[in-house]
Amino acid sequence: MSFKQSLITIASISLLSLSSTVFATSLSEDKLIRADQFFARCTQIRFYEKGKTLFGQQYKRYMVRCSDGTQAEITGWEGNQWCVGRGRSECTNNQLETANKACK
Repeated sequence: MSFKQSLITIASISLLSLSSTVFATSLSEDKLIRADQFFARCTQIRFYEKGKTLFGQQYKRYMVRCSDGTQAEITGWEGNQWCVGRGRSECTNNQLETANKACK
């Protein structure tokens, strides 16, 4: 085996080792991201209170219990709009989807 062939062999082995390490790292990061999506989920939604804004809009507040032991609040507005917290940010048309957003 010549010196040139030895260098090519060593370089090939190094590249192969590096590419498998990068692939394994990206696989494990992908699994971490997917696993993280399932950590905190809504386990219970309880009605808390009914209210009206200064402009006359009616709303209902709900307390959400999350699977990680925390609690969050969501607000149901007229027109089937559900929002995280007391305001109108992070809103959806689905109560459970909003509750799961509040848990994250």
